[in-house]
Amino acid sequence: MSSNRIRAEWGIAGACVAAAIAFGGAAVSYGLTADTGVGAGLMPLVAAVFVGGAGLLWGLRLAAERVRGEAPAHLPELPTATGSIGTDAPFEALLEGEESDEMEDESLPDKAAWLRIGVIIGSVALGAALLPFLGYSTVMVLMLTAILIFVGGRRWWISLLVAVVVTGLSRLVFEIWLNTALPHATIPPLSWIGL
Repeated sequence: MSSNRIRAEWGIAGACVAAAIAFGGAAVSYGLTADTGVGAGLMPLVAAVFVGGAGLLWGLRLAAERVRGEAPAHLPELPTATGSIGTDAPFEALLEGEESDEMEDESLPDKAAWLRIGVIIGSVALGAALLPFLGYSTVMVLMLTAILIFVGGRRWWISLLVAVVVTGLSRLVFEIWLNTALPHATIPPLSWIGL
């Protein structure tokens, strides 16, 4: 495995842990319980635990491979079986012609793909940081609009329209049907209009 690939994997694992810390902190600040039952922060906390756990496990796997000084195996060692006439017939023969599911270095994302990945990670992290100040509706509209424009390549007005509709529907689901409070803006003038 090339050093670029290893650096990319360490970066992704670290980004998962950093995002989990940000999401976990924001989730706890919203409260895990409410008078009606589930608080606004419970599901983001569950997501943060899973994302952070995945990042930690990925990092542990990379560290273990580094300590052992070996590259990750493409396929595990397969035992051999004895054929009907007493000869050894390895199971690998059954897999003959199949390619490894491990990515080759040539298939790493190009710069445009890394930019799209960065837009998504950056918008989610920035959204988590701004959520207590700008509120759910404003953050979701801004985040979805940015992702649709920079990742999806959509026109700005279509992106804004889709973001407003999706945000309105998700707010309806959480606040009306699930009776779960979503964060509201704390800075004027957004707080004055109930966003």
